[in-house]
Amino acid sequence: MCGEIMEKNMLNIVNNMKDELLSKSSILDTSQKTALKAYNICISLLGQAAKMVNMKFSGQSYDEKYYSVRESRVFNNSNNSYFIDKKDWFDKESNQDSKESFLVYAHAVQMVRTTFYDKKKNELKKAKDNKQIENIFECQMAVDILSDLLESWQKMWESGDNYNK
Repeated sequence: MCGEIMEKNMLNIVNNMKDELLSKSSILDTSQKTALKAYNICISLLGQAAKMVNMKFSGQSYDEKYYSVRESRVFNNSNNSYFIDKKDWFDKESNQDSKESFLVYAHAVQMVRTTFYDKKKNELKKAKDNKQIENIFECQMAVDILSDLLESWQKMWESGDNYNK
């Protein structure tokens, strides 16, 4: 699988999840303000996740910079590097499509985790510590949807013609 196909598949997953949430939120009554707010937060998070999948770093899609910036962010991130254990595989891999596919996948996962998932988990913990019921509901829903997204991406990655170890 090449990077372009990986991007398309990841975006399909995001868009399907977003459509499902839009459908569910459309049947809520306007009096269900907390639920509506939580759905809107999750829909927005999925929209941002989609932007992280197809980030462009130059005027040309899928060019050298598209992949080199992703590689740098995946393997040279001083804060959180969720894929450092894949560096040896990546360096030894001769199949360019596999490497590009991995970079699209790993970059999006890393960005979603560091930008949203890890932060929402921390917010959820604080909300629970402070017994903020509405905030707990909103944060839990966001954590759950982001977890589902990351899990779906991982399953798609593992089921493809990719590095599966």
